[in-house]
Amino acid sequence: MKARRQDLKHPRPSGEAAKGSWSECARRTIAGVHDRLPAEATLAERIAAVDAAYPFGERAHYPYKVWCKARRNYLVRFGYVPQNAKPGPLLSLMEGQSRGSRTRG
Repeated sequence: MKARRQDLKHPRPSGEAAKGSWSECARRTIAGVHDRLPAEATLAERIAAVDAAYPFGERAHYPYKVWCKARRNYLVRFGYVPQNAKPGPLLSLMEGQSRGSRTRG
């Protein structure tokens, strides 16, 4: 059987993780962690539990990138602020950095 270009570019996970795409597997794993956590779990406890559940082996390449995106999307709901988050327009306005108030020189 000839391998498809898509399969070579993003190889499928093996074992239990093989059911669905990388992102489906990541979301499913994180949902399982969420179901096992108590409702009053802190953000730090959630981060530790999600990080411990990483299902793809080596934390590198495309699977890790997909995992990080699913992890971020889950943790943001509980107050997580990504390190590379850019301030939005409201924060710029609150800091006096709006486009109209900038001085050119």
